Amino acid sequence: MKFSRLHKTLLAVASVIVVAFFACNEWDYIDQPETVYLNEEVKIQAKIRIEPSTNYDSRLIFGMYAPKSLDLKNNATLIFNTLNIGEVLGADYPQAVDIKNEKLTPIDMSSPAPDAGGKTYTEAFMEHFGVGENASLATPIEMEWVAWESKIQTYISDKLPGDVAHNQHFFATVDITFNAGSEELECYLGYASLNAVKGFNTSDEQFSPQMFKHFVVDTYEAPALPTLTMVQSVYRFGDIFGMEFSDTATALEGESEIYICGRATLTTGEVIEVTEAVETNRLQPISRRLPNGEYQYLFEKYIYPPFMFNLAEGQKIDALTIWFINADGSVVVTEDYNGVPFVLEQTPGSIHDVEEPETPEEPEMPEEPEMPEEGGEETPEEGTENIPE
Repeated sequence: MKFSRLHKTLLAVASVIVVAFFACNEWDYIDQPETVYLNEEVKIQAKIRIEPSTNYDSRLIFGMYAPKSLDLKNNATLIFNTLNIGEVLGADYPQAVDIKNEKLTPIDMSSPAPDAGGKTYTEAFMEHFGVGENASLATPIEMEWVAWESKIQTYISDKLPGDVAHNQHFFATVDITFNAGSEELECYLGYASLNAVKGFNTSDEQFSPQMFKHFVVDTYEAPALPTLTMVQSVYRFGDIFGMEFSDTATALEGESEIYICGRATLTTGEVIEVTEAVETNRLQPISRRLPNGEYQYLFEKYIYPPFMFNLAEGQKIDALTIWFINADGSVVVTEDYNGVPFVLEQTPGSIHDVEEPETPEEPEMPEEPEMPEEGGEETPEEGTENIPE
């Protein structure tokens, strides 16, 4: 099953969130990726902003609507934190404690739900929160509501002692982790929550608005690696620069040792070649972890061409072609899988190859005026100083 580009785009989320274990709850966000890959670890965070309107004890019930194949009841871990209840209320209400890193406990969905008129948790969640956009899927899959609860009780109040109202919001988070499984699927994950003390009592409405978010589990397809990739986008033949070589679909595929060879044409026209598998030219095997947990294997080498070709000081490379061989030189790869030779082209910008600018000539200084000899100044005749000529 393949999905559209839209389905393969990670969701950048900053929207409303899931839990209504206090009055007047609003979701700050549900940070959930839209697309994940087979067997990938999925991490979701729900953050809640609560504006309390009454005083009461509280515990959290948190629900998710998810594919049955994920078996979240047994395979998901939910960690619950409140962030500032103690800071706001703790000095005045000893029972107003913050909950830190509590692992929520799965609920038996066939058991009676609190204040739900005898309905089970499954029936109550379905009645109050429904299935969301899953009803519109072209290929529906089997889904279920699953819920967890906090065993630690805290206290919420919108007033301080003396009936003094405060305007502080309370914040809480639920961090959800589960494995995406080994089957491709598309659905809308649902989120909802309620105050366990108040239950599904609709007159109190101590539960959150439901939230459904698009979710796709897809097969990861690693991008095709080019045979040769330059590590630096800007380099010249007087620089140290790196390259990555993929032996996939080449004659060297499966070789444990690969070496770089090359032909350097100097600015004087002289040609120098390195053609043997020497230790200094051996590529290093490296690996790269892919999003689905698998690894991509290739080879890496950094070279300094003046050293590789044993150039004397002042010799400069004008053109450079490379190729790759195995340990005994019996297998040679001179071009990529598209038939393009490995001809390297340098780019401007190396500090090694910049010509020193010519020093401008200093401008000639004007000659200093001659000073009259001492006692040699002419004295105007008496009475003629201010007479114009």
